[in-house]
Amino acid sequence: MTITGRPVADKTGLPSTYTFKLDWTPAVGERGLPGPAPPDVAPLDSNGPSLLIALQEQLGLRLQSAKGSVESLVIEKAEKPAKN
Repeated sequence: MTITGRPVADKTGLPSTYTFKLDWTPAVGERGLPGPAPPDVAPLDSNGPSLLIALQEQLGLRLQSAKGSVESLVIEKAEKPAKN
């Protein structure tokens, strides 16, 4: 899963990967990284844009909900290894 709580498929058609900075404020229910923020990280600005608004305004990208296939792995059984 991603920070959106769902899988995200890249359909931009851009041929490369990019490094960028995105300023946004997580809303209630949006998932973030586990654990407390490092001490050198500034507190969140509760007046900042949501993830969807920040993507559109800062990067010109839009997340669009759609149905599609998702690769998954099903584990039917797990056992502890036998001692040698």
